[in-house]
Order: sequence, then C-alpha cells, then structure tokens
Amino acid sequence: MILYFDTSAVIKRYVDEPQAEEVRYVYLQARAVCTHLITYAETLAGLAKAMRMGRLASERLPVLVEQVDKDWTNLEVVAPEITLIRRAGHLALRYPLRGFDAVHLAAAERVFNSVVSLSNFQLVGFDTHMRDAATALGIMIYPSQIVVPT
Repeated sequence: MILYFDTSAVIKRYVDEPQAEEVRYVYLQARAVCTHLITYAETLAGLAKAMRMGRLASERLPVLVEQVDKDWTNLEVVAPEITLIRRAGHLALRYPLRGFDAVHLAAAERVFNSVVSLSNFQLVGFDTHMRDAATALGIMIYPSQIVVPT
C-alpha cells in the first residue's frame, strides 16, 4: 500500500489524538508514505501549538522534533513546483478547500496518477472537505470513516 499523509495524519504520529494509534499502525504497514514538502513546517508548527495548548509537555517537544527529522528521511516528499501549485489553486476553486489542503490534495493526486495499481493508493487525512474532494477525484481515503470524539 502506498499512502499519502497530509499534515493532520502526520501530527497523529506524534501527538495522542483520536485515531492516532490507527494512523501509527497503517504508517508502519505502508510500502511507501508520501507527503508534500510543506508538511514539515506544518508538523513542527502543529507540535508547537500542541505544546502551547498543554496537549504536549514542553520537554517532549525537542524529542519529537528529533523524531520528525529522523522519520522525514523515510518519506517520499512531493516538492512544490508551479504546475502542482496551479493545480491546487484550481482544486480550491472547485472544492471548498483551504490553501494547504488544496496543495495536499494536488500532491496526493499527482502520486495517485503515477501509481501503477490505483487500488494500492490511499490518502490519509482528516479534513472533511479534502476527503470529499479526494473521493470525487476517485482517490481512496483512509480511514474510510472519521471517529468523532464524544
């Protein structure tokens, strides 16, 4: 299985949130995990925000940043370039996406279109609009349902 992780999925690798264990498991089972370059900055920003909100102990932050750097070397990173960013812009016109969600979707679509067996590719993300747009584009999503905490 080839997976595309958006930032919301990557963060779950490091912060305990709903479905974090499931995301960690599928990450380890994947043949390849892809993401966009912007995920690095978004992940560190997300970890810092989790610390500021008290969801992450301050002494854990340097350890997790080191782990992100180590894990980053194992990811297939989609680089930003003009064609991809323009596609993201057009996806944002077509679907109700925020800017970086559109970039993630365009990057996932690029990987999806390059995979020989399309059934072996899934986008792992938790933004409802991005998930809906991916489904409309024929991209399988993981998890198939989002667990909403009660």
